[in-house]
Amino acid sequence: MKARGLFVLLGALGILGLLSMLLVLYGRPSREVLPSSLSSDPGGTLALYRLLQEEGIPVKRLFEKPKDSGDIGVVVIFQKPFDFFTEPGSSETPEAPVTILVSVPNSVPPPSKMARSEIREKAEAFANVRSVLVPADLAAFDRAALIRTTGGDALAKLEVSGDGVEILVPAGEMWLNQYLDKEDNAEHAVATIRLALEEGKTVAFPEYLYGITSESTLFSELGPAYSSLVIQFLLLFGLWIYSNFRRFGYPVEESVPQPGSQAHILAFAYALERAHAYDVLLDAAVERARKLATRRYRLPRNLPVEELARRLPGRLGELLEEVAQLPDRPKRSAVLDLVRRLDEEIERHERGGLG
Repeated sequence: MKARGLFVLLGALGILGLLSMLLVLYGRPSREVLPSSLSSDPGGTLALYRLLQEEGIPVKRLFEKPKDSGDIGVVVIFQKPFDFFTEPGSSETPEAPVTILVSVPNSVPPPSKMARSEIREKAEAFANVRSVLVPADLAAFDRAALIRTTGGDALAKLEVSGDGVEILVPAGEMWLNQYLDKEDNAEHAVATIRLALEEGKTVAFPEYLYGITSESTLFSELGPAYSSLVIQFLLLFGLWIYSNFRRFGYPVEESVPQPGSQAHILAFAYALERAHAYDVLLDAAVERARKLATRRYRLPRNLPVEELARRLPGRLGELLEEVAQLPDRPKRSAVLDLVRRLDEEIERHERGGLG
């Protein structure tokens, strides 16, 4: 039985060794997305990294998870479908005041699947973005986005969660090497990162999330032939572990200090100030008041703010009157304070109080 098991082990090793050699010799599919800033393939992001350098934006690569954020102001994470390690809040992702989460597919779409889209609405930070090249089947509608196409699809969206401030980029194909130089895709990438980056801070590209732990890897130093031997050794080691039904034990969860709520609020306020997007928060609060008026007081949904303020009772009507009287470019503190008071009053009404 032991001899038979040895022959099975050697046979499996030979097959896996042949497959690994073919993999090394012929490489991965040319259109596979490996969003590394070291990769010049169509699915890499080396062009984006060099573009930011040319624009004078401080950038650096991370080959292991840093112990703290340090000088990192923004971390750019490219997330492929069903990738656990790049999920926001994962223990593997680095801490930073702002995270830009860029959604990318498993493979780079061909030009026939891409379409030119005009920009319909945008925050002031995206003034130079007039048109972009995005997937033709993009479906990312969101009326609260920082920049949208004529079809209403969001190209950047600001969110605040328990894990910090995030900017979501649904059409990450724009930032890959293949399409970064098309239309105003490069301007979109630079504007998004400038919007989020605080002065004196650095943009980080976490290479370790994509399995890259050094600029000069063992495979690139040894070459394809010796790399095949290394792969075979690793496979043999794995088979030995499996054949003995052993494991190293469960991973120990590392305790990572989380930034306080004040840091999240300051980062969120800074991003809003750079984008001049306070109206997004104010519109959301007014929309909540409209829903309350329709549901509880049976008022028409399309009433102007002035008429809505006149018909709603008590303090809520007074706050909406303040909204109607705001100047065209109100101060940040005034808008944030008004949004806070509106939210509190709406919650009071929803609980049953009339304010």
